Amino acid sequence: MNASHTGYKLLVKQIEYSVDVVYTAHLGVKFDTSYSGEGLKINDVIEGSSASQSKSLLELGEIITHIDNQIIKPNVDLMVYLNGKIENDIRVTGQSIKGEIRELNLRPHNYAEIRELIYNEWLESNRKCYHALSDNEIGYVHVAKMK
Repeated sequence: MNASHTGYKLLVKQIEYSVDVVYTAHLGVKFDTSYSGEGLKINDVIEGSSASQSKSLLELGEIITHIDNQIIKPNVDLMVYLNGKIENDIRVTGQSIKGEIRELNLRPHNYAEIRELIYNEWLESNRKCYHALSDNEIGYVHVAKMK
């Protein structure tokens, strides 16, 4: 049982399991799911991720063709290329919207980091929207992680 914001919840004993966990790396970009060509087309670069940094800036519309020298094949789950690669930089080969091929190293993120970055983007977008619609007359207050 749990009652929202009352401070009361039923505590259930948690059972710990011993399993090997394989973490999946995240590149800090979102892909265009409607793209049907070779590789992965970047639809969004997550602000604050390593992909948004100037030395490794990935761009909207850029196509990632290789991850760690493996060709990105159609209809292959991205996790095949990213599982277990959270500890080291990932070599990414991309083709810019101008057709130029470039290689760069990206520091991968774990999914908790990416969730936080996406949450921060959403929060900032809401703040800007409220300020624009109200001509800065209405303040935006957000209660974080209300559980």
